[in-house]
Amino acid sequence: DKMIPFEFKQRFPVIHIIQTEDPLFKYHHSITGGDKLHPFRHTASSYGTLGMFGSVSQRDGSSKTCCISSPHVISYGQTAYISGATVPLGKCIWPPIVEKNCINVEDISVIYLDLVDKNIEIRNMFEKQITLFKGDRTDLRRRKVYKFGATTSKTIGFIGDPEFVLTIGDPISVFLIEPEDVDDHSSRFSQPGDSGAIVFTKFGQNVVALSMIFGGDVTLEGFAKNNSIAVDLQQAIQRFEDHNEGQSLQLNTL
Repeated sequence: DKMIPFEFKQRFPVIHIIQTEDPLFKYHHSITGGDKLHPFRHTASSYGTLGMFGSVSQRDGSSKTCCISSPHVISYGQTAYISGATVPLGKCIWPPIVEKNCINVEDISVIYLDLVDKNIEIRNMFEKQITLFKGDRTDLRRRKVYKFGATTSKTIGFIGDPEFVLTIGDPISVFLIEPEDVDDHSSRFSQPGDSGAIVFTKFGQNVVALSMIFGGDVTLEGFAKNNSIAVDLQQAIQRFEDHNEGQSLQLNTL
């Protein structure tokens, strides 16, 4: 912005430049982590949550901007939509659609974003980069967490059993997250439509991403029904990179 007036003054010394405070260009659409993500055009009632933003780096050094959500919201080959399910946001490139009657609690959805052609702006909720948790899960017991979902917006909860293994087919490590008031049977950390929301915690001033909401109202013996199940982000990202050789997924902001 500073160089443009300088170049004009050099080439056209008699021209008078008027600086304006309001931008001359505005995006047609904007998106934020926690917004509704629609897997079908013109179907505003069917949605999940746009989790957070990042990029997929290729072996040749190029990269593509992406966002992530839940695989039971959107899967490979489907198009994601915003703004009342009418504006294409981008194509889902991972994971493959599972067989009928199968449940994918292991993966996250990766969606390449078509920002330029659709004139879409990413509005960051946090300016600082968000890091991925890579510590010992046992240290997270009873840790306070929060998420931004498309249905319930911001909710606070606590990690119950950080080493819980869910058996749906193969054993899968997941997080069980209790609502803020676990004794209130009507209290929920997540509701339908929140699938895809990222679960965060804070270490000092650093925001750390732990997991992604998959579902709620669990029917597991010994656990309150109002717990939520969340996918382990570190393991899910590792699965994406293992199955897509030469590609790496970097999450950065909400």
